[in-house]
Amino acid sequence: MAKISTYPVVAPQGSDIIIGTDANDSNATKNFTVSSVLGLYEAPVAGWQRFDDDEFTSMNKLELLDGVVQTLPNNGITSYSYGPHVFYDPSTSKVLSINENDTYSITVVFKAEAPNANQTHLDFFLTSGGLTPYERLSDSMVFAKGNSTEQNFHLVYQYYADADAVNDGISVKISSHGGTAYVWDIVYFIQRNQIAV
Repeated sequence: MAKISTYPVVAPQGSDIIIGTDANDSNATKNFTVSSVLGLYEAPVAGWQRFDDDEFTSMNKLELLDGVVQTLPNNGITSYSYGPHVFYDPSTSKVLSINENDTYSITVVFKAEAPNANQTHLDFFLTSGGLTPYERLSDSMVFAKGNSTEQNFHLVYQYYADADAVNDGISVKISSHGGTAYVWDIVYFIQRNQIAV
């Protein structure tokens, strides 16, 4: 009989036969179809979720006092998703991770204005209680359109989840410097890009 390595290599079809061992039948040699083996594998779904806040609107703006750091709130009253997992908990305002070493991206969208735009800016960053310096995922944003003028902000960050992010979550923080600012129409879009295996 020829060695297996000498047989031609072909693209498998679902009806093709694979030889294997049946562990539930005294290790008897059995035939399995390619499609039956594939049927045992459930591909993991990376997934995504979007959360829209309805508490802070153009009629009820979140006031950011000068120099005060606070969590950027999102009550997630409206949400859209694909996949079985939850990536944000509105009750704790924490961004969630499933597995350590998963990679994610988060998009944060909001509108803002400042009465004294030429001296006021916003600082935005992510943080967790652990050792990974998520604070490096940050931005300082200026009000380019002038005093008390609505401006759109759109921030995107990629990150990996450490053990603390999985156990305790990640917080989205914001502060105003140089004067008071106002924020509203907050949206979080969180995507799981890669699943750790």
